[in-house]
Amino acid sequence: MWVAYLSDKVWNDLSKYFDYKMSSAALHIFIKSNRANILEILGLYKKEEPKKHVHDLSSDNIMSSSSYNTSDDNDDKLPIKKLVMTLSPEEWETIKPKNIVYKFNKSVRTYMTLPKGEWSHIIAEHFWELTHLQCCLTFKRAKVYPEGQFYVLIFGRCKICKSNFKGVIHHEPSSNSRVLIDCSYVGNFNIPHDTPKKRRMTTGIKKKIINDLINIGKSSEYFREEEALRLMKKE
Repeated sequence: MWVAYLSDKVWNDLSKYFDYKMSSAALHIFIKSNRANILEILGLYKKEEPKKHVHDLSSDNIMSSSSYNTSDDNDDKLPIKKLVMTLSPEEWETIKPKNIVYKFNKSVRTYMTLPKGEWSHIIAEHFWELTHLQCCLTFKRAKVYPEGQFYVLIFGRCKICKSNFKGVIHHEPSSNSRVLIDCSYVGNFNIPHDTPKKRRMTTGIKKKIINDLINIGKSSEYFREEEALRLMKKE
């Protein structure tokens, strides 16, 4: 079942309705994870008894393999870009996974994730440098698996053309080393992006700008001009 993204205002409305006893983020996780069978209680999901399989071999119900496509089959027909991003040791030090403690009622759970607001703009910048596409990526999540087949999985999507981004760090990097991210980008990313989307200013970018404004005395106008020149040179 599809559940609205955390950025949707419905979660803030729900939190307000419950007098902010639960944050919007906690409500999103609670419902999306179907904690305490909340979806069934709300009537949004109903368990169905497994149906008995009845094989109908009539000609109308025989589907040839050539006419049947799964979502993976459809992805195979879309344009794809294979990329390898290289993060510097300093960049990795900024975005490397951290332990997060999540508390809900009396239970406590610890998990690892990339630091919030510190990593997405770095990945987006490397993506643009490698592709120069008009796509405006929104990153859904970055999962960390200390003992898994992959160490980090990053998922994102273009707001306009709906192309899907996936980045993989296969092993935990050693200290003071460059980090390689194997990336794939699948979708109709070559179509015109007629609807302009502004690049989101994450926490890391805001910190840098504020530091330049306060400590270096750089004006906001000069920052915009400098950023525009930087991007034009890379093109």
